[in-house]
Amino acid sequence: VIKAIEGIESIHSKIALMVCLYTASRPGVVAGMCWSEINFDDKEWHVPASRMKLGHDHITPLPNQLVVMLTDLKALADDSPFVFPGASDPINKHIHRDSLSKVLRENGLRNVIVTHGFRATLRTIARERLRIHPDVLEAQLSHAKKGDVQKAYDRTQFLEERHELMQRWADYIDALKND
Repeated sequence: VIKAIEGIESIHSKIALMVCLYTASRPGVVAGMCWSEINFDDKEWHVPASRMKLGHDHITPLPNQLVVMLTDLKALADDSPFVFPGASDPINKHIHRDSLSKVLRENGLRNVIVTHGFRATLRTIARERLRIHPDVLEAQLSHAKKGDVQKAYDRTQFLEERHELMQRWADYIDALKND
C-alpha cells in the first residue's frame, strides 16, 4: 500500500494520502486542510470545530515526515487557502474526500484499502505492536468519550503523548516501506 501511494504521480494526491496514513485523520478533514490550520513550528495541525465530526477543535500532531512534505508542497502553492485545492476552482474549493479513495482504486488498491481504513490500521497496529494506550489512540482519532460522566468532565487531549505517537507511527510506516 505504501509503495503504491509513493508511486502516485499527483503530488497533491500523494501527500493527501500520506496525511491520511500518517495521522489517521478522516479523509474529509484531510481533503479540506487549509494552510492557516498548520503550525509548522509546533508541528501541529489545528482543525476547527466546524470541520470536525464531533464539533470540537482538534489538534493533530504532525510527524517530521509530514512537515517536510507539507513544507515542500507549500513552496508550490499559489493563492489557494487549501493544501489540496480543487482543480476547477482552487481558490474556493478543495479536493473531494472521495477523490482520495478513487486515487487508491486507480493505483491498484481496489478492494485492498480505503482512506478511512487507515484509521482502523493505526488503532489496531499502534495498540498491538507499539503498545500505545487506548486513551491516547482514541484522542488521536477524535472519538467521542464513552459514558455521560466522561463526556461531561473528561477533556484530556494527551497532546504530548500523541506527538510521540505520530512520530513513532510514521517511523513504523517508513520501516515497513523500507522492508
